[in-house]
Amino acid sequence: FGGQDDAKRRIIRAVGNPYKRFDEDALRILRALRFASVLSFDIEENTARAAEELAKRLTTISKERVYTELKKLLAGANAYEVIRRHSGVLAYALEGLGLRCLPERERFERADMLTRLAALIYLNSENHTGVAEKILTALKTDKHTRTYTVAVLEAYESCSFATEKDALRLLAEHGKEVVDGIVR
Repeated sequence: FGGQDDAKRRIIRAVGNPYKRFDEDALRILRALRFASVLSFDIEENTARAAEELAKRLTTISKERVYTELKKLLAGANAYEVIRRHSGVLAYALEGLGLRCLPERERFERADMLTRLAALIYLNSENHTGVAEKILTALKTDKHTRTYTVAVLEAYESCSFATEKDALRLLAEHGKEVVDGIVR
């Protein structure tokens, strides 16, 4: 199927007809994006088109499986580019959160997976903590993920570093881990 040539050219391509492959198992759509993110590969044009057109099928997959792939994708070295190119697909994985706005690339790439997720929610919703709770509960994430992400969003909303006192207040209210996620 030319897999070795695709690997040398750093391309993700569905085996055979991508529409048929994604129709057989829609999770393959997210896996393609995850591989592109983690391996810094591009997705072949027909495979990308099929992923976009069949993305709605992601809503039929177990939320735990979706979140497993999403975590790996968001942690990937090429996550920013994958999100930029395939935001329409990811909107289905993120419970309809339209990814119209992306954070500054350099800061996004320095952030950990949870801070990346919080930044995407923050930039693409108005009721940040409410949206985060809805998305993270629907994806059946663990308690730490929900707690940390909501804390980061609350800290973003109250973030004001006008004085050293403001920075210390933020540290006291939200903890070093959350503040580190914001200022990275």
